[in-house]
Amino acid sequence: MPNYTLGEERFKNKSKDAENTLSASDMAIIISHLLKKYPQVLNTTKVAKSSFVDGKTITPMQNWNWMLKGLSQYDPNYPVDGLKTGTTDAAGACFASTMKKNGRRLVTVVMGAQHASGEDPSRFIQTKKLLKYIFDNYSSKKIKQGFSFASVRRVKVINGKEKSAPVYVKESTVVWLPKEQQLSDLKVKFSKNEIHAPQISGKTVGRFYLINKPVLNSNKDIAIKATVHQDIKQANLLVRIWNRLFNHKQNSLKKANSSVATAQKGKNFRPYQDPKDLAKAGSWNKKSESKKHPNLTKVKHLWIRVSLKGN
Repeated sequence: MPNYTLGEERFKNKSKDAENTLSASDMAIIISHLLKKYPQVLNTTKVAKSSFVDGKTITPMQNWNWMLKGLSQYDPNYPVDGLKTGTTDAAGACFASTMKKNGRRLVTVVMGAQHASGEDPSRFIQTKKLLKYIFDNYSSKKIKQGFSFASVRRVKVINGKEKSAPVYVKESTVVWLPKEQQLSDLKVKFSKNEIHAPQISGKTVGRFYLINKPVLNSNKDIAIKATVHQDIKQANLLVRIWNRLFNHKQNSLKKANSSVATAQKGKNFRPYQDPKDLAKAGSWNKKSESKKHPNLTKVKHLWIRVSLKGN
């Protein structure tokens, strides 16, 4: 897409003839958004053959997606219902496919396939290999409502009768994982360090984020809503006042310590005094360290302290 076609949205620091370059991963993300927002597009992309009428002229046409049912590269193991082929000098023969498997929609993108001629099916053959790899090595697994992750079974409660509470998956979620991966092996982090009382059973109290999911080309944590299965009641007024005073005191001490440390770290601040025998060696710098001055052997246990100096 040339820059000049974008109108007011064009990139001001690029030439008008500059064109965008997208990776296979970029295309997969765009396709996912397209299918979520405009799923009706599949009503068109799944049509293998059709005829176009222009007055008295009827023109039969075949879809360029040869993996559709009834066309040359159709495979019942991969019931593809879209989406787009394309061929350019820069990207080669490309194909973005989509299909449903166990109620979940998959998207694959192949770029730079062989294109010896207009009859070359390489892009579809490579897509089948990619889909086969996915189905041979991955499966969709359901994290059921009420599931408890071993790495985050409880969360701290502020101003509650109990100091902590167990947290559970609020709604069932399906994730794609390697076949050998067990749900019990999944590690999660919780979206909050603590929750505040009162809380009502069944209400969303935070989110679990999967942090060790072995999903290809994904660095985005999957968020799963978390809830509690029992009402979390608030502690009585005296306890809440005490907690507030205690927390305020703790926070004030932390803030004061932080301020002192910051004030001390001025230009001439030395967290530790120089050892006496190091002073004989003259001013300290990185070159002194690299030369391994003999006096330093006497103070090797203070090495880390010396290295903290701002030279």
